[in-house]
Amino acid sequence: EVIASVLNDVAERKQSFYEDMNDEFDQSKTWLADVIEQCKRKILEPAGLERQPKKAKTRDVEDKENNDPNIAEVNENVSENVTESVKKESHPDDDIDVKSLKVVELRQELRKRDLDTNGLKKDLQKRLTTALDDARAEREMKNKSATNPE
Repeated sequence: EVIASVLNDVAERKQSFYEDMNDEFDQSKTWLADVIEQCKRKILEPAGLERQPKKAKTRDVEDKENNDPNIAEVNENVSENVTESVKKESHPDDDIDVKSLKVVELRQELRKRDLDTNGLKKDLQKRLTTALDDARAEREMKNKSATNPE
């Protein structure tokens, strides 16, 4: 009788633990899906590539689009604009708000760039801002030379 009671208690605890773990898994799965969706938005929106739901086309509409020179020109312009937007895509460093970073975070960012991590917060901010500005200018120079080879 005692053994049966203990076994029953263990089984109930196992079931409760399983349900708790299952709930945590579902919450984690939902959180991860949200994070992935946010990342997709951050990648696609700056490039002007917001995802649009696909619309069903009829064969007549497709034939008109394929034979209309105006639509071909518009498609070419859109393609060029998308290409330009992708070239001007934001860099992860562009999202860093140096003023809002804590000293520990400033030092992490400076360490990533092999820069001195000693000093007061305002010194660290200035050093990181300078490094980010230099890196941004270098990226812009590379983009200009890539688009306008001489």
